[in-house]
Amino acid sequence: MRQGYFLQLDIDEFRETMENHCKPIKHLMFERLSGSKIIDDILDHYCEDGYSDILDANKLNDAWFPEIRCDAFISYSHLDVDEAEELSRVFYKYFGLNVFVDSFFWNSCDELQRLIDDKYSFCDEDEAFYDYRKVQYSASHVHLLLIGQLLRVIENCDCFFLLGTPNSLINENGKIQSSSPWIYFETLLYDRLMHTRITKTAGLGSINESVQLKIRYPITKSKMKNLNINDLVKLNQMLCKNCNVSALNLLYDRVFRPFKLIKNNDFYQ
Repeated sequence: MRQGYFLQLDIDEFRETMENHCKPIKHLMFERLSGSKIIDDILDHYCEDGYSDILDANKLNDAWFPEIRCDAFISYSHLDVDEAEELSRVFYKYFGLNVFVDSFFWNSCDELQRLIDDKYSFCDEDEAFYDYRKVQYSASHVHLLLIGQLLRVIENCDCFFLLGTPNSLINENGKIQSSSPWIYFETLLYDRLMHTRITKTAGLGSINESVQLKIRYPITKSKMKNLNINDLVKLNQMLCKNCNVSALNLLYDRVFRPFKLIKNNDFYQ
């Protein structure tokens, strides 16, 4: 992973600006990656070969969280899933970049949790209720499967985007925090693994907001550069003139260097 960017922009304004001032990058329009989002609700299909009662982690990962190679990764709040998906579409259309959004490629860990609990987590004394300890145990397995695959996806991506919205980040007196453990984990990975080649939470039903557990995690974005709509418009203009250069290389090498704007919207360093 070479660089991370903090995106603080209105998605609708971003899309409208790109449509009005930028051109689709047709020379980079390869077939968009897509995930094989197939859920088989028979857990027996994911058992280790030769066993009927031992689940195979590789088979579960292949079905629910397959390893994907994309150009960039977006860390976002699950409340902003529509915005993240739209952002991914715009990046593909105007920059030719495949951006990883888990809802595009992966199945729901909530569903996997439910399937496992329905088979393994009922109380021995009363099968109308889940056993709390068993649910804790199954949740640890589901979350570790997801964490392992998130690590692989982020390692495989070249660029990292943090979508900064009121749902994802809390800024109090300059202190950046998040209530999302997944954003905390993903940004922590980026912060620690930036110079290497380097969610959705599980639940059993709706949660009463008044009693929901809330924890705030410190978010480090000191290694990320701010990226706004003007920067991205500039990147599209550069890309249209440099058809043999990747969008990420232009973004890394030139967008944040000093430049002068000329009346005809051309620019130079």
